[in-house]
Amino acid sequence: MRLSPSITLALNITYLDLALIQRLFAGSRDFLPAPELYCSPVPRERHGKSGVARAKRKARKYKRRNHGRP
Repeated sequence: MRLSPSITLALNITYLDLALIQRLFAGSRDFLPAPELYCSPVPRERHGKSGVARAKRKARKYKRRNHGRP
């Protein structure tokens, strides 16, 4: 089966484009310009919302709810 010249030309252009893209981006490790546009932010502990203070708050809440304290 023989391809028509226009299809052959289109395939050649596609292969050239792929080769060019690979050559451009092979050298650069991070070629995507702005990671904040496609990466979700790294979760971090907020001030006053973690650790001992949080546990103490939860304990007080539990005590008030379950042991009749106002």
